[in-house]
Amino acid sequence: MNHFLRSNFFLLVFSVLLSACSQPTTSSTPAAPMTVPPDANYNNSGAMVPTAPLGLVFDSTGANVTFNFWNPTASSVSVCFYTNWNDSLSSPVSTQPMVLDKTTGIWSYGPVAVSSLPASTSMNGSTPIPLYDYSVGGTMTLDPYAPSMAQWVHQGTNVITGDSQGKGAVVDLATALTTTTPYFNGSNDGFSSSYPYKSNRDAIVYETDIRDFTVDPALGLTHPFGTYGALIDMLPHIKNLGVTHIQLLSPLENFFYNQQAIGTRETTILNSGANYNWGYDPQNYFTPTGMYSAAPNNPVSRVQELITLINAIHNAGLGVILDVVYNHTANNTILGNAVGGYYYRSTSYNGAGSYDVKTEATMTRKLIVDSIAQWVKTYHVDGFRFDLMGVLDDQTIKDAYAVAKSYNPDTVFLGEGWNGMYGGASSDYQGNALVGSNQNNASLFNGLNVGMFSDSFRQIFKNGYPNDGSKAFITGAGQNYNFLIQDISGNPNDGGGNSVWDKVSGGTFSTNNVVNYLSAHDNLCLYDVVACADGLSTSAADYNTALQRMELGYTALMTSQGLAFMQAGDEMFRTKETGIVGSNYTTITSSSGRIFNDNSYNASDAVNQILFSSTESYPVAKVAVSPYSGDPVAGGFTNYNTSTVGYKLYKYVQGLIQIRKNTDAFRLPDADISSNVVGLPSDQGTGSSVLSFGYSAKSSDGAHTFYV
Repeated sequence: MNHFLRSNFFLLVFSVLLSACSQPTTSSTPAAPMTVPPDANYNNSGAMVPTAPLGLVFDSTGANVTFNFWNPTASSVSVCFYTNWNDSLSSPVSTQPMVLDKTTGIWSYGPVAVSSLPASTSMNGSTPIPLYDYSVGGTMTLDPYAPSMAQWVHQGTNVITGDSQGKGAVVDLATALTTTTPYFNGSNDGFSSSYPYKSNRDAIVYETDIRDFTVDPALGLTHPFGTYGALIDMLPHIKNLGVTHIQLLSPLENFFYNQQAIGTRETTILNSGANYNWGYDPQNYFTPTGMYSAAPNNPVSRVQELITLINAIHNAGLGVILDVVYNHTANNTILGNAVGGYYYRSTSYNGAGSYDVKTEATMTRKLIVDSIAQWVKTYHVDGFRFDLMGVLDDQTIKDAYAVAKSYNPDTVFLGEGWNGMYGGASSDYQGNALVGSNQNNASLFNGLNVGMFSDSFRQIFKNGYPNDGSKAFITGAGQNYNFLIQDISGNPNDGGGNSVWDKVSGGTFSTNNVVNYLSAHDNLCLYDVVACADGLSTSAADYNTALQRMELGYTALMTSQGLAFMQAGDEMFRTKETGIVGSNYTTITSSSGRIFNDNSYNASDAVNQILFSSTESYPVAKVAVSPYSGDPVAGGFTNYNTSTVGYKLYKYVQGLIQIRKNTDAFRLPDADISSNVVGLPSDQGTGSSVLSFGYSAKSSDGAHTFYV
């Protein structure tokens, strides 16, 4: 918390200036810090704690709207309207002053008939939609609660002249989202009718980027590649694999992207300038990104396309998890222009964009919790993956989980609970003691479906950052027997810096708090790790060696206690081999001279694409390894090429998932683990550097015992 938040406070006197904003300005820096932070009054009577909803508030018909914007320190706020997505913010067609409620800090305009507002004429034939921003004392800001946005262009030299932040769109979600499907609960998962989904440990999460999964030019998609609809075409592959949830790399609006150019494949391996983004540069926490829309210039279309995808995933018997990035924004003005000096920790920076978001501030926490509530209540999502969750305080995560669970009892939370990242206050203005949402404090989330990635599991079995490409257990490096048993038992330990969870809080955590994984979008793909660690070539013999290594890794993953997480494509030999050393991204060169991208957030489609057909070649390896013979869509996802290593690995992982789902032996209640999971030493013994080991796992009813 900023030092001035701990100062003595005095009553804040507001003055209201209801003048029109004829020449609003944009700003590249946040507005000046507040003289008195609003949280000063939260301890007592609850003054300035809004009970009214923020953002756009529509009446029951959707015909009338009220604009609600929170900033208790501004001298004036106006809502400015535009008719084109690329208008300069300094040239609104209409500017309307807003009125301040001094008890809540909310500025309002309306109710006003939507049909009376100036509307955009650049929506490709759709109903014209009003576009808007706020002027806060002359500084322009995007509505933090905007339910949708105008098309956005900010990539390289492709930018909107006079608009450095984007425009909100007046979209009534209740009208736009007329059809939703029930939340996922496992009852219709389509793989095993007896599979009961009850908690995090029952989830098998499949992480994918929509563009990566659908950009393969050999796919006979019925929707444009790289779009929400295209992923619907590809759902049979994921459904047949047997996972329970699809995790979408952040589908919330992001900043550095050219939405006008999304229909162009980038088929060469570029050193810089790729029009590509994972979504970890947030622009808004309530708006679906236009990056995956077939019509990014239509603010209603992206909303409807996303809900159509969510409905299709539910109808396939799968849950939907959204990757969310509440720890930072693309820059300091995204929220800084809304209320200067409030939303960010000005002394805490994780290197990902803006200063860390100040989650301990009451209205910042409300922003996050309201965002979670919208996605669960309105879009019917089933869970969230929190980027850099360790930056967020524990109370914010608990409050967010509580509101999500109030709508969807089977909500899944998982996140990057890395230690040492929390730079916030030790308490909030409600009197709650605060710590980071990290592994050291995992026991604070016992009883909640809030999981944290186990880098201990990753490091001991496969290795990863900062040792990506180095040997670990599956690539022939001996490991500590006791640590191996601990990790498969859901008690993370690799002997490293994060070897013992809860060494700060000292409590007891659950396997529902543990997310086991081998790879994710960050760093090397699983095959690339094996190829680097073992110095493998592209020969058939070396691909078979890699197959055995990867089967070993997936065996450990799918038979361990805790949530199982996997990256899309790794089940069929996905690679990000580039063949060139990147000047604008990081690469790793193996001992055999092969070069792999280990952080492809700004690489082209040629690097990030997942190839499905064995009739194709990877950009560099030139060896057909993929599981399908020809277009899997046209072939109904049954036209396998059974001779490829990609097919063999896919079927192996599919079988492991079926076993995991048909017994609770690998997802036991916490109380049963110590008695039901037993280590079985091999001839290597129980030393500190074993190359093999075994274990048994007994189901909770005692009916079945599995030996691994």
